[in-house]
Amino acid sequence: MSCKYLERIEIAHLWVPSWAHNALNFEPNGKDTVAILLLASSPLQRSAPFGILIKKDFYHRRWVMSIAWVFLILAGFFEICFTISLKYSQGFSKIMPSIITVIFIVLSFFSVAQSMKTIPIGTAYAVWAGIGAAGTVTCGMIFFGDSYHIIRLLSIVLIIIGIIGLKLAHVD
Repeated sequence: MSCKYLERIEIAHLWVPSWAHNALNFEPNGKDTVAILLLASSPLQRSAPFGILIKKDFYHRRWVMSIAWVFLILAGFFEICFTISLKYSQGFSKIMPSIITVIFIVLSFFSVAQSMKTIPIGTAYAVWAGIGAAGTVTCGMIFFGDSYHIIRLLSIVLIIIGIIGLKLAHVD
């Protein structure tokens, strides 16, 4: 599996803390290094940026998979936003909430499409719809006075358990 965003970069003077070496379980000798993910510059050492070395193959796939799951969670969040703004648009009769709804729909579909590059379609769609459904029901109860019936609450818990189960059962 290759990733067009990660290419081999020569290591110059990179300061990587010892916890990163321990977490990745390797020493940076150059041959195992695929890329450097720069997180932030150290305020004390401007010439030595803080970064994490990604080990060949295993950590490379894990990093790409993590990005896909971030996109999927964002897609679920955008779905919650577009359903709430859809309520405020009153059937697309109010212009500003309607524009906001369309923007969130586009962001949601873009994010779920990016996640489906790596995550299988069934898992991605189920998690996306589950986050959107559970989040929308929760927002309805909190902001719009929907009922707090015990069956509704248990149903939300079951959706969340299902989402966690799909994430745990997902194999890279």
